[in-house]
Amino acid sequence: MENLGKWLFWLGVLLAVVGAFVALEILGLLLVLVGLVIGALRWNKAMDQGFILAGLGLAASNAALGAIPAVGGYITAIAGGLWAMVGAALLVVVIKGLWDWGNM
Repeated sequence: MENLGKWLFWLGVLLAVVGAFVALEILGLLLVLVGLVIGALRWNKAMDQGFILAGLGLAASNAALGAIPAVGGYITAIAGGLWAMVGAALLVVVIKGLWDWGNM
């Protein structure tokens, strides 16, 4: 199952890159669904803190990337797609963490 999560992650990266250059309405939904599945499959308590920090770093840096001349719009679009996927995965990880914490 871990390999499936890795393949889905790279599929999401590919979808985010494609979405920066091609306008497809369903792409955002696909990225969120991929993120939800990744969050459910890649549950590893040892990696939670790093994953949450990386996701927050992606969200915080997303706006600053637009200032790069000529390519900033594309980079921002790619980071936005990645955030749709990672944000959904983070939601699952946080909910699972809260569930475990509540059931201690």
